[in-house]
Amino acid sequence: MKKILWLLSIIFLLTKLSYSQLNCSNFLSTRKAEPPYKMSSLSKSAVSVSGHTYKYEVPLSADKEYRFLFYASPAFNNNIHFKIIDKNATPDPSDDKVILDLPGENPETNNARGTATLASYTDAKTGEEVHPYFDIVPQHATQLEVIIEVKEAPPQKDEFGNTYSEVVKGCIAVIILEKPMESF
Repeated sequence: MKKILWLLSIIFLLTKLSYSQLNCSNFLSTRKAEPPYKMSSLSKSAVSVSGHTYKYEVPLSADKEYRFLFYASPAFNNNIHFKIIDKNATPDPSDDKVILDLPGENPETNNARGTATLASYTDAKTGEEVHPYFDIVPQHATQLEVIIEVKEAPPQKDEFGNTYSEVVKGCIAVIILEKPMESF
């Protein structure tokens, strides 16, 4: 009987894990770009785990304008740090290679738990819900590095007073939209 329960719990766990991965991989296919932008193949989504840092490189060309949107599962409770670095910036230390440095919590609210920097808002002009975005217009072809730090969940105590950190899994997506460079 114990073997059957153990086997059923393993099957349940594997099903739950594969389902969360399936939802994460489908996340990009459920997003649509607003014209004149088109969804870029540079967009990524992945199941992520607390306490880990994820990096990937994004090649940008000079003939396009790019719009970056960041999404994260509510399971992380905004305990995420997004950063974009220009890998082709000059090696001079006085030059800042950081293009975007975005904490998951809103610094204007003294990092109140659950106050997301990336929360959607209602546009005052259109009345529509808008997700924050970041436009990047490269002057020349360049290589960016997207760094996503998923911080550890806050420590908790069990019934015996032992401290532990729960491993949190969820989906993180970086959606990159692109359009041809507008000429002036």
